[in-house]
Amino acid sequence: MILIDTSPLVSLGDRAQPEHKICAELFRKHSSELITTLPCLTESMYLLHRLAGWKGQRALWDLVVATPIAIFPVDSDEFLRMGQLMEKYKDLPMDFADASLVVAAERLGTNRALTLDSDFTVYRINGKKKFEIIP
Repeated sequence: MILIDTSPLVSLGDRAQPEHKICAELFRKHSSELITTLPCLTESMYLLHRLAGWKGQRALWDLVVATPIAIFPVDSDEFLRMGQLMEKYKDLPMDFADASLVVAAERLGTNRALTLDSDFTVYRINGKKKFEIIP
């Protein structure tokens, strides 16, 4: 299982992004293993609207609907944990979407993340385990 962050989702929806080709290749290669969170998808749609308008949003929407990418459901305990993580990493700062991926990693027992953000080199799963960053 591989967690997919906002940055690759934006690159997938906007062909003008410099990382589009590598993200599209990784998406094809790992699509059956990918999981994201609703905060990441929401953030991606917002950013895509600013970058590429409805066309970018539609491209991501079509991709998510047509592939087996899963959406991790955050429960109330994990919502509280997200607040703890955002406070812990407030100096970065950690955003809501990143916090949702860390709690997903904690519950699912995975440390693999498809991201273009360096913040994931700092975050720790359960306060200990490092993320394996893809690419």
